[in-house]
Amino acid sequence: MDTKKYFESLSLECDALKDRVRNFIADQHWLTDGEWKESVLRSMIKRSISNKVGVGRGFIVKKEQSSRQIDILIYDNSRPVLYRDNDLIFIPPISCKGIIEVKSDIRKHSLIGILNSLSDKAQFVLDTEPNLSIFVGLFSYDTNYNENDSGAILEALRDSANGNQKRVV
Repeated sequence: MDTKKYFESLSLECDALKDRVRNFIADQHWLTDGEWKESVLRSMIKRSISNKVGVGRGFIVKKEQSSRQIDILIYDNSRPVLYRDNDLIFIPPISCKGIIEVKSDIRKHSLIGILNSLSDKAQFVLDTEPNLSIFVGLFSYDTNYNENDSGAILEALRDSANGNQKRVV
């Protein structure tokens, strides 16, 4: 088996699908374009993830408040789901296995804000469930970063965590 070619084919598939909606609507409705790109990645994850976890989009709900919207929410199928309608889900923090923020494009000037928002969502879960281990990730279809920018990216990741393990992306 050639795993390198397999993963390259996944990248090509993702790249081929990302602009499918934009080709119809151009720049008429960025929200729809973004929702499409999120759904492409959710579908790709669903194909390869264990049946023990579910994949959707939605909110983590505590007694006193809910999180901000989460683009890709990975949750434990053996735990309670408060509400589910197709891909839209509402879960308690204990059910969370992972959160992923999806962006069409990340520019150097916007990375720290995106990471801070994602870190806030991670902390929202882990403040209630401190012993929980969750995946916190960021996916971008495009960027103006290159291989020489890894130091700046690591610095932004460090800054968004602000020394708090609950905020690590």
